[in-house]
Amino acid sequence: MSVDRLKEIREAEAESDSFITKAEEEAGNILMRARKESDELVKKSQEEGIKEAVLSKKKMESDTQKEISELDKNASKRKESLRALKKKNLDKATDIILKHITE
Repeated sequence: MSVDRLKEIREAEAESDSFITKAEEEAGNILMRARKESDELVKKSQEEGIKEAVLSKKKMESDTQKEISELDKNASKRKESLRALKKKNLDKATDIILKHITE
């Protein structure tokens, strides 16, 4: 082998080592970026999950309050209805008693 050929082989080896080093560095950089992006996605997902949970809780509280108000309104109507029936029954009983007394 000639000296020139040995130089070419050594240069090729050096170039090959350089390519391998660059490839390893790029792979490391890609992994770091992927980890960072993954961490950001996890954080964003957690934040969105919390926001959705808060909104869901507020909606449930609002819906529950509406139901309570509706039930309260219905209970008040029934209470007034019963009060009116009670008065009507009392008036009838009073009329019956007065008729008995006056006869």
